[in-house]
Amino acid sequence: MSRKHQKYRRHLLNLICQNLKNNRRHKLSITHKLNVIEHVLREGISWMSLNKLSSYKARGDESTYRKFFYKLCETEIFKTAINNFIITIPKQVYIDTTTIQNKSCLKKDVDYCSKDKKHKGLKISTYYDNNRFIYLPVIAKANVHDIKLLEPTLDINMKPKCLVGDKGYISSQLKNKLKNNGTELVYPYRNYNKSTKLSKNGEKKHKKTYSKNTAEDKTKLKKRYLIENIFASLKQFRRLSFVYERNIKYFKGFTYFACYLMNSNIGYN
Repeated sequence: MSRKHQKYRRHLLNLICQNLKNNRRHKLSITHKLNVIEHVLREGISWMSLNKLSSYKARGDESTYRKFFYKLCETEIFKTAINNFIITIPKQVYIDTTTIQNKSCLKKDVDYCSKDKKHKGLKISTYYDNNRFIYLPVIAKANVHDIKLLEPTLDINMKPKCLVGDKGYISSQLKNKLKNNGTELVYPYRNYNKSTKLSKNGEKKHKKTYSKNTAEDKTKLKKRYLIENIFASLKQFRRLSFVYERNIKYFKGFTYFACYLMNSNIGYN
C-alpha cells in the first residue's frame, strides 16, 4: 500500500473516531465494517444478504453494518472526507452529468430522465481535474438541466480558473457571469446550419453568426473523455448502477464513499 493510500485510510478512520464517539466497546472494528460496506457498494447486494455471507466477509448481523452506515450518512463523514483533501484551487477541470435510473424505491426525489422519458431517476453532477481528483458531486432530479446544476457544483467546491463542458452547458449569460467571477467556461459551439427557407420579405430566417472555438479551446475539449471515463468507472459500483435506496440521503452516502475510494484507490478488502 502506498503512502497516499495509507493517508486516505488513516484520515477516514480518524474522522469516524472523532464523530462517532462511544464509550461502549464494539466487537467488530471500524475497518471491518468499512470492508463490508464497500462489499455492498461494489457488488450491489442487499443488506439482508449479508446474513448469508461467510464469516470472513460479515461476522455479525446485517443490522450492525446497516446502522453503522446510516450513522456515517447522517454525520456526512464521507462528504467532509472529500472536502478535506481539496487544498489548491484547480486551474482546469472537466464538468459533466450522468443519470441513474430509479428501481421504484424513491418517489418524491426522482423525476423522468431527459433521454429516457419512460423511467425516472437521479442526476449526478461533478467535475474532475488533471490530478485525477473527483470533486464533491451534486445529486438532483433527472429532469434538472445541466446548466442549473453548474453553479451548485461550483458553490460546494473550489471555483476553478477554467471549466470545460459539453454542449449541454451552452449559455452566453452563464459564460459572462462566470467570467466576471474569474472562471472561464469553455464548451463546443453548435454548428447551426443556415435555413434555406425564406421569410415573407424574401430573406433567409437565420442571420446570426456564431463564434467558433479557438485552437486553445479545442485542445482543452479533446480531454473531455476523462470525465466520461470517470462516470463509467463510477457506475462499476453496482450499488450506484441503479437507485436501490429508499432514502436519497443513503444514496448520497454511497456516492460520496465511491468517489472517496476512487480518489484514493483504496481497497478495504
